[in-house]
Amino acid sequence: MYSLKNSENEITNLNDNGKNSIRLPQIPLPEFSGVIAEFSNFKNQFINLISNNEQLNDSQKLYYLRASLKGEAKLLESPSDSFDSLFKALEDRYENKRQLIDSHVLEIINYEKIYSESSKELRDLMDCINRNIRALKSFEI
Repeated sequence: MYSLKNSENEITNLNDNGKNSIRLPQIPLPEFSGVIAEFSNFKNQFINLISNNEQLNDSQKLYYLRASLKGEAKLLESPSDSFDSLFKALEDRYENKRQLIDSHVLEIINYEKIYSESSKELRDLMDCINRNIRALKSFEI
């Protein structure tokens, strides 16, 4: 009986708040390479993970933002060396509604030609069309 009670205590360790603590894998930083269609997803993830984190100061947020940028996006300059300035510069460049609409329309138009009527190729085509139409509907188009 004693050994059973001890094993239960080991499994249900409580954290400081009195709740069960669960060890989750570490969440990697989102990355953004300058592809305009991917900016919205990057922005939402970055805001939720880093920007809204009150334990981080502006210098740390700027460091994480710079570490998340790759390729063309890494070359972007901002008026001042601050988190808010760089994030605003990213928004100004990559939240261009007209360019986003064009990229979604072009992704449908330029979809690779289907050479055989396989279910996988038809499913991939439908996924592409549905993904881009959903994005266009978000712009009320």
